Amino acid sequence: MHLLVIFGIALLVFGPKKLPELGKGIGEGIRGFKSAMKEEEKPANVKPIIAGAYGQKSRSQTALLGRVLLWVQGRS
Repeated sequence: MHLLVIFGIALLVFGPKKLPELGKGIGEGIRGFKSAMKEEEKPANVKPIIAGAYGQKSRSQTALLGRVLLWVQGRS
């Protein structure tokens, strides 16, 4: 019953010629949203720049990161 009322109001507001275009636009938007959500669910094969093998930092990476952090703190 509620859907019929909503459809009737939409028919009065947009008219019979614009209603199919409106439905098509809403459908495309929902399909785009679903496909974007599916892409987010896929695990990305991205390796962090700082992390070495198995997620552990090497000594040189740790030293470099420490120097960068000190430099940033000194500029604050």
